[in-house]
Amino acid sequence: MSRSVSNRARRGSVSLDFAAIAATLVIALIACVDVGRYVATRTALRAAVGEVARAAMTDAAITGSETPKALALARVSLLDPAQLTIQVNRAATTVTVQASYTFSFISPFFGAEKDRRLAASVTTPI
Repeated sequence: MSRSVSNRARRGSVSLDFAAIAATLVIALIACVDVGRYVATRTALRAAVGEVARAAMTDAAITGSETPKALALARVSLLDPAQLTIQVNRAATTVTVQASYTFSFISPFFGAEKDRRLAASVTTPI
């Protein structure tokens, strides 16, 4: 009888250990996915700014905010149009493209700040 109680206690102990480790691994996995989404979104925003800057160097009609936003969204597919703000300003010899994007984390592991504002800008000669 004592042998079966001992085996049951061991099985229960293993289950408890697995539950503790599995919870930690799931939390780490969710955090890694969130960081990956953040890095991918930041890279996509920088790529969008670069694409709009290249197009604005050759096309003087690309100014303001609506045309550049449509151009950026057509070339970079990861960004949510509702969260993207992009502006093109022309000077005599340069074009400046500024963009901002509101990124929302899915996990609560990054503090109270759930939304983070990303910004990218480039100034290029015409």
